Amino acid sequence: MLYLFCFEGNILDRLTAEREAAERREKEARDLQREYYKLKEQHDELKEKMRFFTKVGTSAETVIGQRFRYGNAIIDRLQK
Repeated sequence: MLYLFCFEGNILDRLTAEREAAERREKEARDLQREYYKLKEQHDELKEKMRFFTKVGTSAETVIGQRFRYGNAIIDRLQK
């Protein structure tokens, strides 16, 4: 009878420990999912900014290139 009581107590202790471990894992999974969505949002924002700056940079390079070529054309004409 005493042996059965100790055995039941041991099982209850193990079940409690398993339940607590499962709760910790669930909380960790929720925290990781929250962190994932936060990082994904930051990534999307940075990607959108890069798209904008790439577009602006390309436009600026085009304008600068046109002005450079126009300036060289004027210099060439003045030298002649």
